[in-house]
Amino acid sequence: MRDKHRRNRYSGRSLSGAPLWIKVTVWVGVLLAIAGFGVLGYGFVTTLDAFTSAFPTAIEPGRFTPPSFEGLNLGLGFGLFFAGFVVSAVGALANETRH
Repeated sequence: MRDKHRRNRYSGRSLSGAPLWIKVTVWVGVLLAIAGFGVLGYGFVTTLDAFTSAFPTAIEPGRFTPPSFEGLNLGLGFGLFFAGFVVSAVGALANETRH
């Protein structure tokens, strides 16, 4: 009796027995979140490179040009990350409530 209760209590937390659509939903969400994080990281790296190249070694009056933040895709990065989080959460909740 006790073993049966333990199996039922913890069976919903593993994705191994979940239907295929739940596994796909969770993994697509995780990959979207990683892609969003990658877009943000790439944007920060390219912006940092543009920012450091904007400063001349010898400061001359009137020669400073402020860096452009065109490489930083905040909207796309945060959007992908948030969408991935939501899709993963839906898959995880579906996995928890499938019994």
